[in-house]
Amino acid sequence: LPAPLISWHLAKLFTQFTPQWCTSWALRVFSANSVAVVSNVRGFPFGVHWLGRPVQFLCAFLPLPPGIPIGAVIQSYDGNISFGLHCDKRAVPDAEKFAEWMLDEYARIKGGE
Repeated sequence: LPAPLISWHLAKLFTQFTPQWCTSWALRVFSANSVAVVSNVRGFPFGVHWLGRPVQFLCAFLPLPPGIPIGAVIQSYDGNISFGLHCDKRAVPDAEKFAEWMLDEYARIKGGE
């Protein structure tokens, strides 16, 4: 089995079938060498409506697992790409600057530099 699938099943096992103290311990131990969680969310390639109103924007949020100081979600919706960033101030004191660096790197990659 590929590592992401194994990780997903272990996380599901610990979060659904063990007490909170055991879940916290497991996530802390399994994440000991990790510095970030990054997730991609593929949204609708077209605009959708909710209760008859157009959805203009989707907001991404990734709660930080214990011991991991950076969480980033990259998502697409209606032909646009956006991202959400969640940082622990002890590891990333200036999250806005970190976000600028992410945008600069995205522009560099997109431009083919």
